[in-house]
Formats: sequence, C-alpha cells, structure tokens
Amino acid sequence: MLSLPEKRVLWHVKIPATSIWPVLSRASNGRRFARATLEVSQPIGPDNPLDAESIRGQKLEVFDVADGNMPFTVDADPPLDAGGNFALSPSGKRFAVLRQGGIQVFELPAPPPLPGPDPPAANATAPASAQVRP
Repeated sequence: MLSLPEKRVLWHVKIPATSIWPVLSRASNGRRFARATLEVSQPIGPDNPLDAESIRGQKLEVFDVADGNMPFTVDADPPLDAGGNFALSPSGKRFAVLRQGGIQVFELPAPPPLPGPDPPAANATAPASAQVRP
C-alpha cells in the first residue's frame, strides 16, 4: 500500500501466502520498483517448514509507483532467495534478470508521471500578494 502525506491510498496489492521473502529494489527516480518473491507450494510456518521440494520458482514483478500497474513480470532461473538475480535501471526503463544461464535485459515503456497535488481551480483568484496592482 502506498499513500501520500494526506493519507490518500493510491493502490493496494495483495500477496498470496505462497509468495515469501520479498526483496524490493527501486529506480532512483522513484517512479518504479521491482519485487522478487520466492514461490512455494504451501504457506510456510512452524508446522510447514521450507524445504527444497517446496520451492516452485521465483517471480519478478515491476510496478509503476504512480498507479500500481505492473507493466512487466517474469520468472527468474535459478531462484535465489537473497534477491541477487535482478536489477532495475535508475530510469526504470530497463530490467535485467538472471535467466537460463545468462543475463537478459528487457526494455520497458516509460513509467507514468507521479501524482502531485491537485492543480488550482481555473477560476481561482491569486492571493493578494501575487496580484498585480496598477
């Protein structure tokens, strides 16, 4: 969940109990982030410990911060629980992934602009300090 200072919720994402150990990385411009989760066959807990047979893979997702849309998702191969198998460029327009024995770089569309404060109404008068006097 991401919210602005006035506590307005922008978007909400539910994570299934079979997606564990999230690792996040953000673009330095703040407009995108990537999340890696280890995908397992059952929820992990005291009665269901993690073992090698439980691991199904690793999902990598790129999110637009402005609206919560996910413009890209891919599986990593091999799955790494420490998150060392992906990188998001500073602009958020490229995503590198360790897959099938090599590094694949994906070009992504430009992220949408971040939301800002509501623009002033078109018929609003300027404050007295900003008004031009004859």
